[in-house]
Amino acid sequence: HGVVKSWNMSDGKVGFHLIPATLSMPDWPVQRKAVTYDIATRQYHFIVPVKSQEQAYYKGGRIIQVSDKRTLDLNNRNIFMAYIGDDGSKELIFNGILAHLAYEPALNDKWAFVNLQETGNPYKMMYAKVGEWEWTVLGEGTARYTTLGENYLGICDEAKNGYICDLSKAPQSFSDCIQINREGESMSMIKFNRDNPKEFVFNLNGTGIVKGMVGTDKIEGYENLVTDFSDETSGKPFTLSPYGFQGNTVLYVEITYDGSRPGGRLCYYRLDKKKSYCMKKMERDESYADGTTMFPYGFSEFEGKWLL
Repeated sequence: HGVVKSWNMSDGKVGFHLIPATLSMPDWPVQRKAVTYDIATRQYHFIVPVKSQEQAYYKGGRIIQVSDKRTLDLNNRNIFMAYIGDDGSKELIFNGILAHLAYEPALNDKWAFVNLQETGNPYKMMYAKVGEWEWTVLGEGTARYTTLGENYLGICDEAKNGYICDLSKAPQSFSDCIQINREGESMSMIKFNRDNPKEFVFNLNGTGIVKGMVGTDKIEGYENLVTDFSDETSGKPFTLSPYGFQGNTVLYVEITYDGSRPGGRLCYYRLDKKKSYCMKKMERDESYADGTTMFPYGFSEFEGKWLL
């Protein structure tokens, strides 16, 4: 038995981090694995032992932390950032020893983004061109749920301001990027349309999902897509968050909360029909005290006909 963490779906495969359900310290270096699952063949491929769960997987390659055996001595840690292919190729992609990667990196054909901390230094938000691995610092601190769409980086700061950064223009700070949210607004969870990266959706003020378009020097075409919870979750509303966007379909979750137990109902919104479709209650789904269904779904994504 094991625990699956930090996964991405790409080209019909799922790259994830696997932890055995029981893990002793002597076994730690070799039992935590980077794994690729082929959906069509239902085959698992154990790629390499890894340091921790933070990873990004895209088209047969992943960014992940690795270490050598000296790292068992906590006073002599040797942790590195590597790009590892399903074909067995391995490349160290940062010239230095890491303390940690915070949250999951982002990766596509052209670019990579990481929240990287070197020993004794603060976290830095950094990006690099895939294959060249010359890292540019975008700012200090960390950013969660970053996404990439061709040359565009979607990123939110700790104050919940959102930005679209054109990495081909070599931005040096958020001031070189286009701010998404307008005055008085907060936001999170940016997702680019896989078929048209100039188009994206995001969570606005925690209560709605909005679509926007990247213009020359500003965001255009704001359009409210989802503003309400469905009847089955309206008794315990918390937030609406997009998790995927391709073509006319936006995958999102209605997150519920009663002060102690979170829930999540998966839905998708069709832009062409201007309508939402949500998962039905399953036999084993629990309910809150008021009868609101506590749907047990969370982070998800879709690719073609596959939903993960």
